[in-house]
Amino acid sequence: MDALAWNGRFYTHHVEEDPAVARGIGVDEKEQFAMSNAYSVNRGIGEEQIASIIEKYQELKRNLPPRSPGEWYAVYPPYESGFGGDNERWQYMNGGVQVHAAGELARGALEHGFESYGADILARVRDLGAAHDNKLYFAYTGAWDGAPPEPEYSTVDLAAYANADSPVPAGRQRFAGIPFEVKRAIAVAMKSAPAVEIPLHRQAAAVYLLHTVYGSSASNVAGAIRFDYEDGSTRGVYLYRDKHIAGANWVKLNPDAGVAWSAPNDFHCVSWAAIANPEPAKSIAKLVVVASEEGARYTLAGLTLGTRMPHHEAGPVSFGGPDNWSAALAMYAVMEGLAGVRDLATVYGDVEVSPRWTAAGVEEVAATARYAASSGYVSYRFKHNPARHAVSLVATGSAAHARLRVLLPKDV
Repeated sequence: MDALAWNGRFYTHHVEEDPAVARGIGVDEKEQFAMSNAYSVNRGIGEEQIASIIEKYQELKRNLPPRSPGEWYAVYPPYESGFGGDNERWQYMNGGVQVHAAGELARGALEHGFESYGADILARVRDLGAAHDNKLYFAYTGAWDGAPPEPEYSTVDLAAYANADSPVPAGRQRFAGIPFEVKRAIAVAMKSAPAVEIPLHRQAAAVYLLHTVYGSSASNVAGAIRFDYEDGSTRGVYLYRDKHIAGANWVKLNPDAGVAWSAPNDFHCVSWAAIANPEPAKSIAKLVVVASEEGARYTLAGLTLGTRMPHHEAGPVSFGGPDNWSAALAMYAVMEGLAGVRDLATVYGDVEVSPRWTAAGVEEVAATARYAASSGYVSYRFKHNPARHAVSLVATGSAAHARLRVLLPKDV
C-alpha cells in the first residue's frame, strides 16, 4: 500500500489501473484527501506518516471552505461532476463531513503526540452535536458555495396547441417568481386527446409547468411529458399527483413544486412544478404532453423554459449511513484517547491507562470503563492542581497487568 498509494504526504484515494484513462469528474484525484487517512493513523503505519497525515488535517482546518463544520471530509475536494442525488457536491461521500472520521482522527492525534489537536476535535464534535438536536449525525454538509444566479426564463405561447379553457385567469402571471403566459390550456385524456405536441426547437435545462389534474388513478400518475430531441432520441418523465400536482390547496409537494392558484372557496387548485430536462445539452425538438392510461385528465395551463432548476440551499445535516457509527467512534476517541483506557487483551485483563485530560484543560475527572457482560473494569481518579504543579492518579481494576502513562501539563 505504501508503494502504491503513499504520495509522501498522505494516501491517495484512487489509484488508476491505467494512468492514461481520463475521467470527466472535475478534480485531480492525486490531490484528493480522503477519510481513509484518518483511519490509517490507528492502523499501524509509521510515525512519520501519522504526523504527516495529521498535519495535513491541521492545514485543512486552517483553510476550510465557507461554513464548513470541520475538516473530517469523506473526500476533499469533492468531485465536481459524475455524482448526484445524496452524493451531490459537499454531501455524504462527495465532500460531506463525517463524524466517524473525526473520531478516528481524534483517537490517533491523542495517541501520537498531537494531544491538543485531538482534544480540540472532540470539543468541536461535542459542539456540533449540541447544535443539531443533541445528536451526532453520520454526515454533515461539507460547505456552501452560495446561491447560483436566478434562472433565466422564456415563456411559451400555448394558444396554437390549446384545446381547453384555462383554469387560471388569462394574462401574464407570475407564481413562485416564475413567469407564465396564460391564454388557453392543453388538456389530455385517453378517450379524447391522448397526446398533444408542443414544438420548441431550443435548449432548456428545465421546464416549468403550470398545471392541474382532474380525477385520480391507482398509481397517482396524472400524466407525463416526453422530451423529443432534435437528434431523434426521447426521454419521458411521469407527473404525479401529490408530488408535482396538488389535488387540494393544503397539500405539500416536493421542493420543486407548489400550489400556484386556487379559486375562492374552491379546494381544487393549480400547481407549478419544475422538471429537469434529462438531456440538457440537447436541443428539444418538441415537448409532448401525454395522458395517463388510468383515466385522469391532465391540464397544462402554462409552460416556461428555464436555464436551471430552482436552487435549494442544503441543510446542515447530510445523508448517509447509521448515525450510531459516528457516535461510536467519537466515544472510542473519548474512552481510549482522552480518558486513555485501552484494553490490550480481553475483559481488561491487560490494560493501558493513559489519561490525557490536561490536553483538554480538564483538571479533575473520575472515570470508569466496564464491559457490561463481564466483571472486567478499570476505574481511576485524576486530578491536576496547576497552583502546586501537581498531578495525581489513583487507579484500580480487574487487570492482572496495567501500564500507567500520564500526560503532563505544559507548565511542568
